[in-house]
Amino acid sequence: MTSNAEALITLADVHRLYRSDEVETTALRSIDLSIADGEFVAIMGPSGCGKSTLLNILGAIDRPTSGRYLFRDLEIMEQSEAELARLRRDNLGFVFQSFNLIDELTIYENVELGLVYRKWAGKDRRARVEAAMDRVGVAHRARHYPHQLSGGQQQRAAIARAIVGQPSLILADEPTGNLDTENGAQVMDILHALNADGAIGAMRVLTSILRHPTQLPALIALATDAARAHAALRGHLRLSK
Repeated sequence: MTSNAEALITLADVHRLYRSDEVETTALRSIDLSIADGEFVAIMGPSGCGKSTLLNILGAIDRPTSGRYLFRDLEIMEQSEAELARLRRDNLGFVFQSFNLIDELTIYENVELGLVYRKWAGKDRRARVEAAMDRVGVAHRARHYPHQLSGGQQQRAAIARAIVGQPSLILADEPTGNLDTENGAQVMDILHALNADGAIGAMRVLTSILRHPTQLPALIALATDAARAHAALRGHLRLSK
């Protein structure tokens, strides 16, 4: 367990419940988790165990029903929606299974969006955008549109968009889910290299699908069967019952 002084993320007794007039559903129960700067972490577990819910909470898109979430020393539960929007803009990068590129924009313009939202001047954006595209191997596709790229190239462009602002945390939700084995392996290699590459900034990657377990030194299990999870996982282990 990482000490709070070193932690990028700290969750303490986090619960997430969804309620309607007739039913209450527990998505997360008693989650305790600490992730240090520079860690490369995977979240895994069966369908419906709460992986996406946990990612949404870590990404400040959703809030816990109870418990504490600290991003560095910031108490997430105490922040307004506007403050959480600034946290996402300035500190987080997102990579999605379906790429979520904007069809009407070129690859360059898609990557540039992250800096537009940060209100960077145009002359300062160019070098950062070109460096991000070059880092993931899509610089030669800058003037193309998403539909003109393969799935693997689109995902690499999405990663460039996520890293262009040099965020503290990258959240990748099933980033290889729509890719074939070869392209999936290439995307995982890029994410792994970014995590280790101090020139681009220390990257943390959390993914809800695990296709290349040997590349991931730290794992988090979300499972209803604790014995099965303990038998399957190494490294970090937190269970949702």
